[in-house]
Amino acid sequence: MNAKEEAKLTMFRGFEQHLDTNSGIVSTITALATASNAFKEFIAGIVNAEQLTNVNLTGITVDKGNAKQDLYQIAADSAALIAAYASTVGNPTLEAEVNYTVTKLKRLRDEQLAPVCQIIHDRAVENKAVLKDYSITDAKIAELQTAITGYTVKTPNPRTAVGNRKTQTAQRRELFRQGDAILKKQMDKLVKNFRATHPEFHNTYFNLREIPDALTTVTQLKGTITDSADAKPIKGATVRIVELNKATVTNSIGNYSFKPVEHGNYTVTVAKEGYQPFETDEIDVKLGDIKHLNVVLKA
Repeated sequence: MNAKEEAKLTMFRGFEQHLDTNSGIVSTITALATASNAFKEFIAGIVNAEQLTNVNLTGITVDKGNAKQDLYQIAADSAALIAAYASTVGNPTLEAEVNYTVTKLKRLRDEQLAPVCQIIHDRAVENKAVLKDYSITDAKIAELQTAITGYTVKTPNPRTAVGNRKTQTAQRRELFRQGDAILKKQMDKLVKNFRATHPEFHNTYFNLREIPDALTTVTQLKGTITDSADAKPIKGATVRIVELNKATVTNSIGNYSFKPVEHGNYTVTVAKEGYQPFETDEIDVKLGDIKHLNVVLKA
């Protein structure tokens, strides 16, 4: 929710309280009571959509990360044994196909990891008769396939959650639009009936109609990307806010910034060729605040 929406929700909440406090007056005009109830439903919908938008992705991402770590080790162990066999029999093609250590697997993108591991698995199946002497058993082959399947199933989960956030954001904005329409086209007109009979109720209502000023400080995310070995800044690293599909590149002194950016909880990734990728889903950008995220990348 951006600053303007937060200010508008504050106004909506003020109306809700004012209408509840003066329910006796509101009930004297059936059309106003009906519009008031509908308006309250829109407020509840906005709050619910905002809560769903801010679902914490930590658990989903950790689950995926655990599956990935398991797959790294299981696939690398099998690849090493197959490579040993390939070297012994002088099969450079097979050796090249399974030339993956844990470090090399970690450098692969998410969409590359499962297919590469599947190749390692398939080569183990094709050569399992001769690989028995290299400790490649049916149980190990099955364990690798289970790890691949488990990782593949979990891979879309964070993306699905991000998609759900976008859906809830769109729904929230539509609810704001509909709430505004009820105020402008129905309630504003109906409340004018109380100008003479209930002037305090009438005047307070229209005083609340003024949207509080949104925070004027630009909400932003910024930081510096450095090398773990010598603490030197890394130029050209790509920093991405996943949920917003926004990306930027660090400058010559390793600095980056997103300005302005909507406040909220975000997943941020950092990538640079020759370095291990970085990812965190615990970045909480406060409204009207400057969030700093400094990252140290390992070669």
